Amino acid sequence: VRFDLCTLLFWFDLIDSDRSGTIDKQEWMRFLRTNPHIDKALLHGEVGARYCSNKDSLEGFLQGKEEAACMKQRMRLLRQMDTNGDGVLDWEEFVELFRRSGNLLELSPSSPKYRIYELVKAMREEP
Repeated sequence: VRFDLCTLLFWFDLIDSDRSGTIDKQEWMRFLRTNPHIDKALLHGEVGARYCSNKDSLEGFLQGKEEAACMKQRMRLLRQMDTNGDGVLDWEEFVELFRRSGNLLELSPSSPKYRIYELVKAMREEP
């Protein structure tokens, strides 16, 4: 599954519940837990495969153990994508996360959807 910049901008604003302009650990974990399809794409996709195993288990104990391992992997992914080391993801780091995982749908700057993205982004940045 691939997502364009308009979708990512919408998600970034949705995840950034305190409107700080960054995504902290709590916001990140809440987003992935409530969006399992995105969690799966990031953690079990091409890049994500090295972050979290994709084993299915019917036993509750093993499922709990697997979930704990996945939570650790989500945090490891967050730390790895935090390229400036400030403990949070900013917009550029967030986009790079999707780009590196193979889940970013690149848009041509001449496409109408890219122009919409540019307009929305500019409106967000105005005081």
